[in-house]
Amino acid sequence: AYREYQSALRGFNQRLAVLRQCLGMQSALSTYAARHTWATMAYHCEIHPGIISEAMGHSSITVTETYLKPFSNRKIDEANQRVISFVRSGACTV
Repeated sequence: AYREYQSALRGFNQRLAVLRQCLGMQSALSTYAARHTWATMAYHCEIHPGIISEAMGHSSITVTETYLKPFSNRKIDEANQRVISFVRSGACTV
């Protein structure tokens, strides 16, 4: 079953490469990029990392967190800005 999966995945990625060329895209298209994009978007939609991990089929949430870690600084910056806005105006911004 694993060999069949790898073969299908390789074929799908090859078709994505052809699609990328047809569209004149510079960046690569792959199932990896699509999965990473989905996980990133889910994280920014504030979906719990445990749910993202399960949806991705990862063996543990630790695996998922390695992908999401680079984005946590952005979330911290956003949280800090919200707190600063609250302190300055006396009201929480969404």
